[in-house]
Amino acid sequence: MKTYLLLIIIFQICLSVVKNSWSQAIPQQNGNIYSITTGDVSISVDASKGARIVSFKNGDKELLLQTSSMQGSTLWTSPQSEWNWPPLSTTDSKAYSVTIEGGRMIFESNDEKGISGRKFRFRKAFWANENDHSITIRYTIINVGTSSFTNGLWSVTRVLPEGITFWMTGNKDPWGSTLVNHIDEIENFSWIEYKQSNGINMKFFTDIGSAGWYAHTTPDNYMLVKSFEEDVPDTEFAPGEGELEYWVDGSTSYIELENQSAYTTLAPGEDFHYYVTWHLVKLPESVNNEKGNAGLVDFAQQLVDGESQITSGRSIKTVAKIFPNPVNDAFKVVLNGAYNNARMTLYDLLGNVVYNAEVHSGQFVNISHLKNGVYFYRLLDSDGEQYGKLIKQ
Repeated sequence: MKTYLLLIIIFQICLSVVKNSWSQAIPQQNGNIYSITTGDVSISVDASKGARIVSFKNGDKELLLQTSSMQGSTLWTSPQSEWNWPPLSTTDSKAYSVTIEGGRMIFESNDEKGISGRKFRFRKAFWANENDHSITIRYTIINVGTSSFTNGLWSVTRVLPEGITFWMTGNKDPWGSTLVNHIDEIENFSWIEYKQSNGINMKFFTDIGSAGWYAHTTPDNYMLVKSFEEDVPDTEFAPGEGELEYWVDGSTSYIELENQSAYTTLAPGEDFHYYVTWHLVKLPESVNNEKGNAGLVDFAQQLVDGESQITSGRSIKTVAKIFPNPVNDAFKVVLNGAYNNARMTLYDLLGNVVYNAEVHSGQFVNISHLKNGVYFYRLLDSDGEQYGKLIKQ
């Protein structure tokens, strides 16, 4: 009976994986604009303008600022004190080269030399996650110079001046301008609702708690959630910066939602990756779009945790996060909850076991010996199990 049940589960997972692989989102090009669409969600990148994200939509709903030279979402190095203003032009606003690899679109800058004694490049890779219609972005900085340096990566996203922004309260209190006085902490989450009366040309920095995401809702009930593969401890913030920065434009035309990676040292030839997944969804009618509403927190957490899962009589839950996915040679397993170990099994599309071992939280699993293609995994711990798709490229 157990063998029969396992065969049914494997068959169902195979069907799900094959269906998702058939429907893989393929990038589209229109001049300098490259786009990926998954479900109702689409993201567009302008290769001629710093590989800037110029559109992020759910159906007809556009999230990003569409006016002025400050349009969309860009990438900078952190801390800002090293370059002040304006941003470094080679990586912020000049043309990037473009490569399409299957479902990924990859943009690479020329050598940036705007900081004395340093030479680096940015690379930005985008792909869709068909299981939940989110978009994952892998930001990379590459040291192509002859000296080591230390930097963080800094994603700056401009949206209309409206809505509610919230995040899990971190270990470090928010700091910055008097804008911090308008942050409310409610049941371990921090909330700010945009109001012009709060002040303009102001900003604050803060620590995102261990939940690993922040969210922003619009008055017409759409929610953006940005989630991160790893939390950045406050000891690893860039000097004078924070994990999250909220900035209100002086002309009241937009606000900036800004997130930063860990402050990381790179020797010549080394690179560093920063993974961010973007979700944009319409809120269900059952979830009230109000500051402090626990239903908003729960809904955002479900977006971040949600995977295509198949019940088999055990408790189905999010046992772990697995990244990067798609993967080249090795992926990292970060277990949730009280358990430090879980049994991981990898199957190919024929149901053959290609990996079966105990894994511990933080472990890298090397699959460089496997052929490129689609696999599926099962993670099992004392509380439950999780199923998902893994793509090797």
